[in-house]
Amino acid sequence: MRLLAAALATVLAAGCHSGGGSGSGSDDPLIAHYALSWGPVTVQPSEESTQCVWLRLGNDTEIKVHQLHNLLGQSSHHLIVYKDDMDTTEQTTPMPCQPFTGALNPTGRIAPIMITQKRDDQLTLPPHVAYTLAPHQMIK
Repeated sequence: MRLLAAALATVLAAGCHSGGGSGSGSDDPLIAHYALSWGPVTVQPSEESTQCVWLRLGNDTEIKVHQLHNLLGQSSHHLIVYKDDMDTTEQTTPMPCQPFTGALNPTGRIAPIMITQKRDDQLTLPPHVAYTLAPHQMIK
């Protein structure tokens, strides 16, 4: 057996409306950091498995996310982070799911915000560009 993802952490750097939410701030009063993590996931050698979790961010107000930082752990080769406006129940234990379903969802209520295959990858959007996330946004 091998660990597909020993641990995954997704950190979102957000400029918040009306004060910071529950993230830990930086020197800039408009910046808060929100982190999500899950794992580990065990996969047998030579097998492939797509696993999903649905996690709720700890933001109390709408946030504008300018940067995402993913730490993939030991050996995962793809990670897709979705903004999920369709699912409302957290699923913190990784479970089998179909790959790219959010990218192919015709409702537009699940949208990929980052796709990566690097163990340590950071996405910084251009100046004055940000994702808008609702209070307690669900992330798949």
